[in-house]
Amino acid sequence: MISIVSVFSAIILANTYFWSGGQGYCAYDFAVLHSGDGYTNVEITLRPRFDPEQTASGRTELDDAVIALEALGGGRFFWSASATVETDCSVEKFALVSATALDEAGAEVDLMKREGFEFEDYKPVDLEIAPDAQ
Repeated sequence: MISIVSVFSAIILANTYFWSGGQGYCAYDFAVLHSGDGYTNVEITLRPRFDPEQTASGRTELDDAVIALEALGGGRFFWSASATVETDCSVEKFALVSATALDEAGAEVDLMKREGFEFEDYKPVDLEIAPDAQ
């Protein structure tokens, strides 16, 4: 009897929050989750998508943003990380341009070919004070 086990490994990138820094610039907070192989020198490049005629900062071209992490995955201490990208407040979404890292042997890995990527739009739940806590 032959048994084939398929293990799904993915890197999850979720925009968890954004806040205004003033003068048309905002900070977009991301959670990066991965419980698979361990990587170091992780670089995830994101390209802001926006309407160039409607930017809050007045810039009609925006630079790519790079999320750089020292380590990701490979153990319970590195399964998650957070990062902040600062750019125009009128960004409608981000496009994944590239994702690279070094594996445990020190070889460069194209994470877009090796791992699956999942994107999540985080929708927080409402919080309230319980009636019996007042």
